[in-house]
Amino acid sequence: MPMSPKLSSESRPAPATSWILVGLVGAMLVAWGIRASLASMIFLADGSVLLGMDDSAYHSRRALYSFVNFPAVLLYDPYMAYPGGSLIQFPPLYDGWLGGVARLVGTSELTFERVVAWAAVFFATATLLPIHAVG
Repeated sequence: MPMSPKLSSESRPAPATSWILVGLVGAMLVAWGIRASLASMIFLADGSVLLGMDDSAYHSRRALYSFVNFPAVLLYDPYMAYPGGSLIQFPPLYDGWLGGVARLVGTSELTFERVVAWAAVFFATATLLPIHAVG
């Protein structure tokens, strides 16, 4: 029975790396544009920033604590489980990172709010990098 010859790595066509990179950057720009399309509803005309009233508000609270008390992170919250308070079930890396980056960018609360508002757009766009690597 004749065996089919194995293709060596030299005989296979090389992927068009530059086109893959252009496609990845293009997909990231589209993802950024889609996520940023609601910016006018978040960054109001008077200069204030409107953050969501869901889990993002609580993460923003913890990040604000890290921003004000850098490098400390909020691990125990006296406002949860009134009257005794409670340990926080979320790991502190995300909230501490947000507070730290905002602290690097500036010292005002408006700077903090802008960094927190753009963080979701940044992370949603950056998700394309590991997806590309897995693919």
